[in-house]
Amino acid sequence: STLSAMRTWTTLATLPKAAMASLGELVMAPLRGTTGSIPGDLGQATVNILGHLGNFTQTLTGMGRSEKMEAAFEMAEDLGIIAGTGHNSLMAARFAGGDPVGRVQSKVLASFFRRNLLEGLTNYTRVTSMRQGQVFLRRLSRQMERHPERAGYFLRELGVPKGREKDFASWLQGQQSDMPLASEVQGEFAPVYRNALQRFTDQTVMRPSNSTRPKWANHPLGAMVFQLQAF
Repeated sequence: STLSAMRTWTTLATLPKAAMASLGELVMAPLRGTTGSIPGDLGQATVNILGHLGNFTQTLTGMGRSEKMEAAFEMAEDLGIIAGTGHNSLMAARFAGGDPVGRVQSKVLASFFRRNLLEGLTNYTRVTSMRQGQVFLRRLSRQMERHPERAGYFLRELGVPKGREKDFASWLQGQQSDMPLASEVQGEFAPVYRNALQRFTDQTVMRPSNSTRPKWANHPLGAMVFQLQAF
């Protein structure tokens, strides 16, 4: 309990401006979603940056989220990619890495990360990364005819069963929308599609757990040392 309290105090003392350091995560999704087609990859990176500028402009001018962005947030909540704007638990989970935290500590951390804008930025980054994952899957499904080996490799990396890559591509192209909402994803590969989006997002914006840290860092004392190293 003492070490956990020390970790909380260290976080409050050293991360008041952590949102500034996390802005770089905004450009990671198109880098993760490259397919090897240089014109297309550069185009997606440009669209990604312009999209962020547009979304931030809407927020700063008081216009709020667009209809598409609102739908993306709802889908991310449905898939468990974000916890929902009322919970403010994602950053506390990233801080704790799956460790149990007390009620008071959890409340303090949630309030802290909300006030320094890191919770909102992280949720936004994960939602836009999920959308970029949808674009990535759409592009791969269209490339299966011309570049089956390359596209198939990337699809398997996101959890598409080996030997079913073409079937998945055909299924995705047969959906009503290129960027289907959670309620619109139906059929045999619906669970695979949802899992692929979750995997893409977690690979782009880290959500630590006990399994993603060194074994020694799962000990209370080791967790304290691990946190200091991260800082």
